[in-house]
Amino acid sequence: MKKLIFLFLFLSFALDIQAQELITGFNNETLSVLNEELRKGQIDELVKASTNDTSSGYLSDKVKNSIVIDNDDLQLSGDSASPGNSKLYGTNVTGIKGWYAQPTMTANFWNNVNSSSVFSGTCPQTYTDLNLSSIVGVNYAVVFLKIGSAEATGNVNFRTKGDTDTFAASGAGYCSVSTSSAYIWVKTDVNGMVEWKAANAAAATSIWVEGYIK
Repeated sequence: MKKLIFLFLFLSFALDIQAQELITGFNNETLSVLNEELRKGQIDELVKASTNDTSSGYLSDKVKNSIVIDNDDLQLSGDSASPGNSKLYGTNVTGIKGWYAQPTMTANFWNNVNSSSVFSGTCPQTYTDLNLSSIVGVNYAVVFLKIGSAEATGNVNFRTKGDTDTFAASGAGYCSVSTSSAYIWVKTDVNGMVEWKAANAAAATSIWVEGYIK
């Protein structure tokens, strides 16, 4: 009986020592492996932009132009998770990058057809401002005008406000009305303005905007 007790105690002691050695060995080996994996991880964080890239670096070192790092993620400068429908990425009038509404052609190309006139009275005989911004907006536009008079206007010339060209008696920017009507195309300036004059100071003259493009 004593022999059995002694053998049991001896085996228990031996197993405990072996268990401690296994745990100690396991811990040492694990730290070594972890250190190696950590070292590899640090290297793997460095990337190359292409096969011709001779230097590895972090992504923040590789991005440029509109690609930026935001909270450790790649994104476009001025990006948004939900920019909305029908948006285009680009810049606004001050150069700020982001998502903006797509430009659209105006739906009412034929605007104010034979409605209230934008001018009514006696024709000026020197170039005079004609403000069309209430119809076309404060912007560039190509405008289709109708001019009518109860008297002979002679040559009538239209041009973009600020233009200094003198148009010929016929051709672009010119029409002539003699107790009737005529049509003409003219481009506005950035504020929706044009200039016009007539050879004669014809009274009872009216101008309408038939349509425009912007």
